Amino acid sequence: MFDVFHHAFMQRALLSSILAVIPLSLLGVLLVPRGQSLLGAGLSQVAFFGVSLGLWMGVSPTGSALAVTSAAAGLVEWGRIRGILLADAATAVLFCGGLAFGTVFLSGGHGLQADVLSYLFGSAITISWRQVWQLAGVSAVIVSSIVLLRPSLIHLIFDEDSAKARGLRVLPLNLCLTGASAVLLVMTIQSVGLLLSSTLLVFPALAALRVAPSYRHAFWVAPAIGGASIVLGFWLALWADLSLGGALAASSVLVSGLVVAVGSLWGLFRTNPSSHASQQ
Repeated sequence: MFDVFHHAFMQRALLSSILAVIPLSLLGVLLVPRGQSLLGAGLSQVAFFGVSLGLWMGVSPTGSALAVTSAAAGLVEWGRIRGILLADAATAVLFCGGLAFGTVFLSGGHGLQADVLSYLFGSAITISWRQVWQLAGVSAVIVSSIVLLRPSLIHLIFDEDSAKARGLRVLPLNLCLTGASAVLLVMTIQSVGLLLSSTLLVFPALAALRVAPSYRHAFWVAPAIGGASIVLGFWLALWADLSLGGALAASSVLVSGLVVAVGSLWGLFRTNPSSHASQQ
């Protein structure tokens, strides 16, 4: 079954998926604690609008999605920081607006429905080495930025007012965080798909935040969970002849749930002996 990895297209598919899940899971660790778990889903819908617009205009769908998503993310984040929109309202604006306009442009073009399916659900086996290196570059920039700015980002995530009082540039940091999420979600269109990429943003981070001994450790645990999800997803896709994008998203849910369950049982196992000893 794993003989298929001798083929270059499967190597590119696996490498691109791993390159995507590492920064996605790190961004999730930053976004989930501040109540922006659905930001990825909202940005994915805006990217859907960008893809539909690009297909309708006859230009690059990925380029169109990148421009539209980045602009929308920056505008909505600016409105949230200025108090014009609450966090959940900002996500709703992205989600509903992107879906509405995407559907309008999709229905306005003949034959576009078939073209957009590969963008919605992904087609990792068709990715080229050029796209892999582009994704590697974007991932490297995002991961290195998170590492360098982690103290400031952590302060921003848990106490934005205090961060502002300390003189941190809150608006640029927030714009960079949201913009990085937008760019990365668009770059993973071909490997995972618009409708499923936000799964890799949220679930590994949720599980890592639940089982990691500290918040700082979650930055290591989340990519590990994401990597395990990619491996399981490829195995499921090959074993059961499933859609690769769907298998990757489903495996992310399964692995994250298993990690949380095992972590909870381990926590009970460790606390019960101490509680019995205290009672004696």
